[in-house]
Amino acid sequence: MFVSFRTIFKMRKYHQLLLFIITLFSLSTLLMYRREYLKLRYVLEVLNYFGSPQGGGEDCLVLNDTYMEKERNKHLFSQPHPSWIKVSQHFVYSAFWETEGDRLHVRALAVGPSSAFTNFECHIWYDEGDYLSSVMGKFGYSLRNVPKFYNETKEHQVVNIYELFCEPVETVSKGFPYGLVLIHKRDTTRIKTFVPIFKAEINPNRKENVAVCVRADVSGASKSSIVEFISYHQAVGVTDFIVYENGLQYRILSALESLTGLKGFSESVSTLHWNFPYSDLDAETALLEMDCVARTSGRVQTVSVLEWDEYIVPKLHHSITDMLQEATPSKRIPVQFELDSFICCTDLKDDRRAEKSWPVAMRKTQLMSIKVRKQLIIEYPVVGIEPSKHKLPSTTGAVLIYRPCSGLKTVTKYDPIMARYLGSMITSKLFKLWKSGSLTQQRVLN
Repeated sequence: MFVSFRTIFKMRKYHQLLLFIITLFSLSTLLMYRREYLKLRYVLEVLNYFGSPQGGGEDCLVLNDTYMEKERNKHLFSQPHPSWIKVSQHFVYSAFWETEGDRLHVRALAVGPSSAFTNFECHIWYDEGDYLSSVMGKFGYSLRNVPKFYNETKEHQVVNIYELFCEPVETVSKGFPYGLVLIHKRDTTRIKTFVPIFKAEINPNRKENVAVCVRADVSGASKSSIVEFISYHQAVGVTDFIVYENGLQYRILSALESLTGLKGFSESVSTLHWNFPYSDLDAETALLEMDCVARTSGRVQTVSVLEWDEYIVPKLHHSITDMLQEATPSKRIPVQFELDSFICCTDLKDDRRAEKSWPVAMRKTQLMSIKVRKQLIIEYPVVGIEPSKHKLPSTTGAVLIYRPCSGLKTVTKYDPIMARYLGSMITSKLFKLWKSGSLTQQRVLN
């Protein structure tokens, strides 16, 4: 049967029109599907963060336990946030709820001139749920000895460290210790100075944790050195980082806090604002160490105080815990360890076998022994119990400090001990995230 070209042309036009209609319908259906998918995804995200309504369809929100646990870990050792509070001639930084036998009391840490901390009364406020209750306390204080290292030539200590004690006269409240209130008796205005109380919540699952307190940075440490410090110490078993910071590193610390609790990252990164009100390094160091021990007392197995350029290096083991436990086997009593310290000269040439992409600690292998202030490393820290002292041989472990050696009499030796941790560091999730550039993106930092 003969079909004209005109008929074929008309059929093609109908086919094209039909194809256009089908395409338009498919596209509309796809857009509607995508819209409904995004709505459903948004609802699921909300439920994932806040939980689903409970109790027979009541109009309520229930916070998701996993989300809340992650938020708590961000401030595990820093909630409530401390600050320097001026009280008369002195400054109070932090307060802790502590037990001593059957006695309960608040202990606050303060610094100031060598004048008596007298004529004060104290009250303890308790959180009763919907309201706060106040209990009168018995006030007392003591002076703490400040070991001299930076100010060895000074005959007299200009700044003193005080421990302020407030013991409740009666324990009628069943609430949660919330705040310490100090009132100067001779002040006619009766101004109340409020200091929030840190009360440690003991978690049996965290008893084996290892914490590091990091001194406030005043030199402007690079972001890469901070990432490398945390990546390395994670590799040797550190689970929690308590950072005393004065504002220099707030952007990178904010990013690190946002990653806590995620698989492959730190269990907690807690930041504490630290602007010491005096220019006395000995007093500053001593009070920071006291605050660090108080925050970790009974909550971790090991705690140490370091700076961003200081690394605890096990030489026979691959973790800090194994290194210390071999030195004091089967003893669960407070022990303070002393490790030899070595400067790793960052201004000398890299190891010839090292690659530029490696962390600084893996590239600098020229070491020299130097007199530095002993780092605080305590196993089973407990406030009120003086730890026994134990010296570790340099063959077991050491503290390596990555600083320039210019101006020093440099007699170095070659020691590539850090090479044993190269694999753990370069495969660290945090280190890879940093190298990719994702960690410094605005969306991560916010």
